[in-house]
Amino acid sequence: DNITQKIDSLKQDWLKHQFGHFAVYEKSSHTLLGLCGLTHSDDGIELSYKYFPKYWGNGYAFEAAKAMLE
Repeated sequence: DNITQKIDSLKQDWLKHQFGHFAVYEKSSHTLLGLCGLTHSDDGIELSYKYFPKYWGNGYAFEAAKAMLE
């Protein structure tokens, strides 16, 4: 199952690198918007995010990315 493999991959990243992705929620409604976090790749450490399309364009990615870097 694809989602099970993805969750396992995210868990392994946390165990190996001590960082990974966080669930991102809208503050007032507590609605799940997507994921944001740090990923280890062959090129180094990358900041990445994945949001449900209906939440694109509202500044959520910028706000979460800024928090991750802080």
